[in-house]
Amino acid sequence: RSSQEGDWPLVAFSPRKQSLTLYIMVEDKEFNEILEKLGKHKSSKGACLYINKLSDVDQTVLASLIKNSFEYMKEKGGRIINISSANVRYGGSGKSLHYVASKAALDSLTKGFANEGAKHNILVNSIRCGLIDTPMRTKTEGYTEENFNKRIELVPLKRPGKPADIAR
Repeated sequence: RSSQEGDWPLVAFSPRKQSLTLYIMVEDKEFNEILEKLGKHKSSKGACLYINKLSDVDQTVLASLIKNSFEYMKEKGGRIINISSANVRYGGSGKSLHYVASKAALDSLTKGFANEGAKHNILVNSIRCGLIDTPMRTKTEGYTEENFNKRIELVPLKRPGKPADIAR
């Protein structure tokens, strides 16, 4: 059980180096049946899906999960909040190109869903996070503590953000 409370989006994507994370909330009796057909994935209580490679899952089933959430929101309104990265503006480096490219694709999806969702009272946003202190930085090959400290100096607050800063 989480100590955080608040509104939760019905659909959110977060492409990460280790997996694509899909947060999905569907009030649908068929959800578990659809999930069984998805393919290779992990899930947690609630509705977090972790997909290592899109080729591991049935794209039609994945689209069906998202569509079901979107259809549900058309009736009730809703929010889709995607987590992107400020690095999209800079293009990344050779070591982070895959990450930045996935976040740029997410930004494009956000715009498309925003255009489609507006007529149904569905608000679609993307949060472009800056420098956030997460374990991901320690897993990036060649990214040293010295590099991290140099980036901190470029931040107006002179400190990295924390995941809780994004959640609030």
